[in-house]
Amino acid sequence: MNPAGLASAPAGRAWTASIDPLRASAAMILILGAALCGLSLPTAGGAAASSVKIALAELAGSSAAFVWLRRSAGVKRGWDLVSAAPLRLRDLRIVAAAPPLIWIGCAVLGWCWGGVLEKLGIPFEKEQTLIALVPRVSTAEFLLLVLAVGVITPVAEEFFFRRLLYGLLEPTGRLRATLATAAIFSAAHGFLYGLPGFFWMGIVFQFVYCRCRNLIAPAAVHLIVNCVALVATRAGI
Repeated sequence: MNPAGLASAPAGRAWTASIDPLRASAAMILILGAALCGLSLPTAGGAAASSVKIALAELAGSSAAFVWLRRSAGVKRGWDLVSAAPLRLRDLRIVAAAPPLIWIGCAVLGWCWGGVLEKLGIPFEKEQTLIALVPRVSTAEFLLLVLAVGVITPVAEEFFFRRLLYGLLEPTGRLRATLATAAIFSAAHGFLYGLPGFFWMGIVFQFVYCRCRNLIAPAAVHLIVNCVALVATRAGI
């Protein structure tokens, strides 16, 4: 895939690196700016409303970046920005296998990392603030959380981290770019106990993305993982 206006990719070069670096950087700045604006806006209604506000800001930034990339790069079909190949049956099997792999890895890494933090005497929480609040919110607020954290956020984050950030870093080497993207993804969540788990999630999301060459695949995995976490927490599992 090499639509007019996208950077030329030599034979064997990953599709993920096909967006011009300057355009990719500008698109990420646009998304980050929208997210920061969302954070700065006052919110009434508690954690659920705040999460919806941030998710909508991320969605607005991602949508604006997507439209700008398409127009500035002269891409005729917006679909070319998110997919180099249609989803196949094999890809669906990968999408189905990824969430259990993430859950197992996160459980093992969390147990090991928690032990290290305890030995070092570093205080930490085992649940993110938002997750801890899920059992106490109303049904309407919970549904808003599912929409914001379970659906909107995965789509916006995958576009930012997988399509843009990894694509920007890929020329430095695929392994280096994968590790750097996963590290930034983990740090961005600001959750000490979950650092290794989020890093592992970033690795798996990146594998799914590069394997399927379609942004829908890692976004679907991300959506499943987030929604299951919310529903399981709500059910007390």
